[in-house]
Amino acid sequence: MNSFYIYRFEHKKNNENGENYDSSTTVIFCPGESINNTNLQTEIRLFYEKYHHTDEIIVIGGNNIKDELIENFITNQSDTFKYLHKVDKDYLASHLFVFAFNANGSLIPLNSKTISDNLEKKILNEGSQNIFINRGGFVESKGAHHFVFPSGKHCNKFLRTGNILLHSSEIYFIGFTLLKFYNVEKHNQIYCDTSSINTIAFSLIDLKRRLIGSENFKSIPIESFSSYTGLQSSKKINYPKALILISASTSGNILKKIKKNNRLAKKENMIILFYLGDEEAYIENENNILCNLTKNDVYNPTGIDYYDTYDSSDCIHCDSGSYPVNVMGDVFLLEKPKINPITLTVRDVPKDLSKFVYEFKSVELSKNNIFKVSYKENEREINKKYEIYFDFLEVIKDIKNKKYKAFSSKLDNYINQYIPSNTKYLIYLNDEGSKILAERILYKIKHNYNVKFLPEMISQDELDKINPKDIGSVVVVASCISNGKNLLYLSRSLRPIDGLRIIYFIGLTRTINEQHLNFLKSNLKQGRYGIETYTFINVYNFYMINQSIDTTWLREIEFLRNLKIFNEEKNNDKKIFNFLNSRINYLENGMNDQSRGMSNQIFYPNFIKEEELKLRKNFAFLSFNDLSQSDVYFTISSIINHLRNSNDLNRCLKQTEYVRNMIEPGNFNRFNDGIIQASILRIANKDELAYSLDYDLSKKMLDILSTMIKNYKTDQGEGLFEFIYALATQNLTLYKIHLIEICKMIKENINNNIYLFFILYIESKVIPNIIN
Repeated sequence: MNSFYIYRFEHKKNNENGENYDSSTTVIFCPGESINNTNLQTEIRLFYEKYHHTDEIIVIGGNNIKDELIENFITNQSDTFKYLHKVDKDYLASHLFVFAFNANGSLIPLNSKTISDNLEKKILNEGSQNIFINRGGFVESKGAHHFVFPSGKHCNKFLRTGNILLHSSEIYFIGFTLLKFYNVEKHNQIYCDTSSINTIAFSLIDLKRRLIGSENFKSIPIESFSSYTGLQSSKKINYPKALILISASTSGNILKKIKKNNRLAKKENMIILFYLGDEEAYIENENNILCNLTKNDVYNPTGIDYYDTYDSSDCIHCDSGSYPVNVMGDVFLLEKPKINPITLTVRDVPKDLSKFVYEFKSVELSKNNIFKVSYKENEREINKKYEIYFDFLEVIKDIKNKKYKAFSSKLDNYINQYIPSNTKYLIYLNDEGSKILAERILYKIKHNYNVKFLPEMISQDELDKINPKDIGSVVVVASCISNGKNLLYLSRSLRPIDGLRIIYFIGLTRTINEQHLNFLKSNLKQGRYGIETYTFINVYNFYMINQSIDTTWLREIEFLRNLKIFNEEKNNDKKIFNFLNSRINYLENGMNDQSRGMSNQIFYPNFIKEEELKLRKNFAFLSFNDLSQSDVYFTISSIINHLRNSNDLNRCLKQTEYVRNMIEPGNFNRFNDGIIQASILRIANKDELAYSLDYDLSKKMLDILSTMIKNYKTDQGEGLFEFIYALATQNLTLYKIHLIEICKMIKENINNNIYLFFILYIESKVIPNIIN
């Protein structure tokens, strides 16, 4: 759903002392000829599920829908933002800006709130830049080839505007930013340097029509050329009356070339949509540039670093063996992506993984589990569950027994060190673990206080109990955080209380990587005295996968439901129906508030021996073995997460358009415990197991599976069904001939109804759709 274009960005503002501080803004762009409130509410909710809430919200829509903008964002504001946290709804009253744009692209305030010219310029540039970067407009080769531009220059980076034009809301945003350049009295034609940006020209014309009114508007033709060369040399263009759109430039020289070859051409009629180059050229052509992508630590810190280009005679890319690919306009022919198989080794293990797992692993395989899967506390939506759940409540409840001695000792030391004696309030988040942690803090510090002056414990929904005249400290207590959204809610509400210093005290931070944690810290610690105004304390930290939507076991439930329909269509086998129903029920029950996630039976068992998958001795990544399935899954997921966030381009699982980093099939030979194989198959995404991209890798996977099928009655084949499940869901993909061979071998060797049912599904639904 992309009916609206919503984006966020960071910028600097001045406080009452004239000092710079970091601020954040969300922009909601309404591109349509009307506003569907249901879609609007849903897209706002989805956006804030993914991103942190910001200090301000700015709404922009056409003057033709002014009444609907007022109705949705001013009159019925609370309804439109009903999915926002209560604190943020209250915050909207003074931090929401609503604008309508006219036919010239000027912003007209609808709720008497204005913004500076500099901020408006920033909003427009950030909006287009965000589209360009997030939609893959910046193309970078990783070594197999590089690009040769029409100018003859060589480079391994390339701006391709055609990549970004995916959603109409975003295309119309770019069209909106072009309104000020299009004069209906002056221009009778629009020319584009490449047909890939024609949609932008069409959106520009459509917006102009809406804002002027159909009766007063006359549409004009749009034409395009295959390259810069065609545009600058054409004799067909009526230059004095033509608006010329140039998709991208790294120098701005195209403007000079057009004027040189066509004396009637006027510079003010030529617009470069996206520019990436040196500052001197930008200043010279600033009035002709729609969006400046160039990174600048002060003005544009989220931009793209300027890069060097080379002549063919001294190209470092050619010298390194990279193959030059010619670019025509913004079109080029790609070679097959480079495949980079990754073999997992002990050097991929995150720091302190062994220590962390050892401290919190299950006491018995089925009791006191801390690492779990598929649960999210206080979550009303059934389709939102953490892939990895750390049950902090179990840890903090046991604090008196000191089962988790290292944590207990460190927690008490941190309380003694960081909780100030002038604490007025302990504010805990709305989960039981946070409340118990706050109670523990109060218990440890109460002997320092006269009973009358003990800190008051309140929940995050009881901020109205705070006396705004209080002087001292407030401690915000959180048991375990993955993205810190609730802390940001509280931050905005507490900052206006000048007399209270805020200390954020967190039991465990479990962000996906260090960058996310640093981002959260910088936002929470920011205040009137700069980036160290407030204090952020985390007792423990470990980087984990924090995905909560479209997770492994949620996808499995959906897949099994489809299999039930498939079973009805084919054999309507009651045993298969019972098996599917039983598995669905187990997964659903494991996600409820009574179970609080699953620790065992999270993988399919060894159906032949009717045994659950267990870890055998000599686990390569840890020195101990008495682990539950979820303990093992957490261990493997931590290694995969570490590789996904690695900056080592030769040893990472990041994907680009030209390099596919995959989990080498040989890993399934090196780690032949079924539980480890199942963990890899479950935590890996489709890109990381896409062996269908490379014949040799697909053949290697075929050989591994062939051996497992032949030895399916032994330990070597204990994890085989997890591979079949991965093939059925197409999380693991192979060449068609190899998948056909696997299905044939299983039917010849294994007489088991469940195996054969899944193979029937693969033959009916998967193989017919494979093209290689």
